[in-house]
Amino acid sequence: MGRRQPVRVLTIRALTVRVLLVRALTVHGSTVRALTVRGLTVRGLTIRV
Repeated sequence: MGRRQPVRVLTIRALTVRVLLVRALTVHGSTVRALTVRGLTVRGLTIRV
């Protein structure tokens, strides 16, 4: 039983970290998406040209 508690704590911590990362990504999602779209378009143009 003593070994199962730390595993649960680690899983809970991992979930909280993931939630925080997801929230941060959603907040900066618009800028990140715009940058990725610009990068992809620039790469496509360079590859096409």
